[in-house]
Amino acid sequence: GQLGASGNASVLLVKRDRDWFEIFRQSALAPGVDALLINQVTAQRQAIAKATRNSILIGILGLVLSESLLLAIMQTLVKRLRRLADLLPLLADDRFAELRSRLPTLDTGFPLRDEMDRMIDTVDTLSERMERLQRDREAARAELTAASISAMRKASPWLLATGRPNWWRSTAYP
Repeated sequence: GQLGASGNASVLLVKRDRDWFEIFRQSALAPGVDALLINQVTAQRQAIAKATRNSILIGILGLVLSESLLLAIMQTLVKRLRRLADLLPLLADDRFAELRSRLPTLDTGFPLRDEMDRMIDTVDTLSERMERLQRDREAARAELTAASISAMRKASPWLLATGRPNWWRSTAYP
């Protein structure tokens, strides 16, 4: 390449064997006198290459460490979610007290709570409400059954007279 004629604007980088050199033109040192200056820049180029390599290695190491930390955090959350999901069928089986006793608990001295803690609290509250609904439903069913039996007893003389003594078996509330 050519070196520029005006000032120090143009620098030529040259490799010879294992060494690197910068060549640039210094014009107008004196009237009619220009000079070519040659600097050996091998050490600087090696330092730049080493710094670039180190930066890339540090970046990769940082990426691996941050991904490992993220995986460890997420793995813990996924395990907690899996344990909670394994307990949810107890709701369908009306085993509310067992579900609540098996729910994971958090150390109450630890002030930080995450979404999983909120989910566990929600499942606990849901199981309590479902248990209350189950009790209310059973109480209502018992009342209906008692009312059916009472009505049947009152209507019994009439039913026996009409020849339909088993009418309640097909119409009674299950």
